[in-house]
Formats: sequence, C-alpha cells, structure tokens
Amino acid sequence: MRYLPSDKYNVAWFKLAECVSRGEKERALGVYRLLCHSFDDCAFACQLEGDILLSFEDRAGALEKYDQAITLYKKTNRLLEAAAVCEHVITIAPTTADYIRIVVDIYKKLGLTSRVITYIQMLLALSLGHDDSIGARLLLEELDEYVDLHTTLVERQELIFSHLRNSELPIEPLLAHIERLIDGLLALEDQIALQQFLTHLEAAHQGVGEHAHTYLERQG
Repeated sequence: MRYLPSDKYNVAWFKLAECVSRGEKERALGVYRLLCHSFDDCAFACQLEGDILLSFEDRAGALEKYDQAITLYKKTNRLLEAAAVCEHVITIAPTTADYIRIVVDIYKKLGLTSRVITYIQMLLALSLGHDDSIGARLLLEELDEYVDLHTTLVERQELIFSHLRNSELPIEPLLAHIERLIDGLLALEDQIALQQFLTHLEAAHQGVGEHAHTYLERQG
C-alpha cells in the first residue's frame, strides 16, 4: 500500500469535496481513487465510493458499494460500522426490508435491545402495510421477546384482522395472538376496547369469535 504525504492527503480531500460540489463526477472518482492509496481499509473505501456515487444521484451504484461495505465490515467484526451503513441505506430506501433485517440481526449480536425493537417495529409496519399477515405474525412473535403486551396492542389487532381477511390462511396460528390481545386489554382494564374487539372479531369470523369468548370466560 502506497501512502500519500499528509499535505497531499489533505489537499486530496479538499479536491474531492470541491469536485462533488461542482458536480464533476469523473474527477471526483479520480480523486477518490488517489485517496484510496492513503488508507488500508477496503470497507471504508467502499463506503466512501458509495457516498460519492449517491451525491451524484447514482443510487444503484451507491447501493452496490454500500452492500460491499456492509459485507466487509461484518467480515472483520466491525458491527457498529456495518449497522451505521445499513441505517444510512434505510434513510435512502426506507421500504427496503433486507437492510432492516440485517441491522436487526446486527443489533441482536451487539445486545442493543432498544435498536432491535425499533427496527423490528419498522419491519412489522412494512409487513402490515403490504397485508403480509404471515410475515407480520412472525415479526410480532419476534417482537414479543422484547416488549410487553401493551406495546403491541394496535399492531396485534391489525395482524388479526389482516389474517382473517385471507380465508386461505389457517386459523390456529392466530389464536395465541387473540389471547394475548385479550390479556393486554384486560390488564389495561379497557372494557370498551375489549368489547369493540370482540364485536369486530365475531363479525369477521364466528368460530374465532367464539374462541375469544371462551378464553375470556376462563380468565374471569
């Protein structure tokens, strides 16, 4: 690896910023390649190139470089750096579930529970928004490992009725979620919300409504 003298290194960074501000893509990439000789960090080099490409609105090229950076950061166990790139990509493409899944798994490894919760909730919102009740159910079960019943009342109710709208899906996996929702509403002592839920449930599926009433009677 050939290193630039410090004065030329500083000038190169200045030139890079200047080229970007002037919209000179090819010159900016040329300066970038020069700068790459000054640091021995392939992951950071890929991330930097992604930033440059993104500044010129080359989103596809930027995402390719960010993918490479994430892979390299993970390979060298630099998980915080990998997560930071993922989060940056998520701000660019907030509906890209693949990056959200990656960052969830990274934060699980790092033990950063609050970040795990944030991004599982983001995935859950995407699944519910696409009426993917199977994916939403699995995510909600994953989220249940980290939060209490009260946190997911709204999402769980959305899941239940999304699931029931698809007559081809089996009912059995849904019953536990109905019971957890009832438990949550009972804990809040919210009788109005509970009765509204039961009424809507009976209208959506008689058998499931009967199961809910039977469960509620057992709790009484």
